[in-house]
Amino acid sequence: YTFFKIKILNDNEFIMESEKKDAWLYSYEDELFSAQVPLFSVTGKYKFGELIENDWCSFKVILNSNYKPEKFSNRDLFFLLNDFNSMARSYQSSLNIGTSNWDASVAILSFTGTNVQKSIDFVDGLIDKYIQKNLENKNHLALTTIEYIDNQLSSISDSLVLTERELQNF
Repeated sequence: YTFFKIKILNDNEFIMESEKKDAWLYSYEDELFSAQVPLFSVTGKYKFGELIENDWCSFKVILNSNYKPEKFSNRDLFFLLNDFNSMARSYQSSLNIGTSNWDASVAILSFTGTNVQKSIDFVDGLIDKYIQKNLENKNHLALTTIEYIDNQLSSISDSLVLTERELQNF
């Protein structure tokens, strides 16, 4: 992993330093490690929202609503960019799912993390996705059932029309 060090100068500018030998480049578009470079480096003074770009990377650093100048100005902050699969494995290992007894229809979720709000957001998002997927499955089942009933009605209708003709001819 490559750590990026940021020192916030003011609400508009920051200094970034990052350097790593034999760094692997990761393509977020393809979700693959694409190449290894002998020396990865990003160093300079930048503005928030400005595109930071070189031969190996392209990204922006943006201040969000959690930024408080008195808390973060003139402090060294660090971040790193993770690949999708590593993050998924990390979240998966922090998640525990169980039931209260063997025939329960309710799952008990627990998640262990260092950032409380991020952990809550993850569990909420996971539950939302589960509910959405469950609803999609129910809708698919309902549509399949409706199609089956429509086909049966059509078949029975054709059979009744044929039987009615035979009865009239008789």
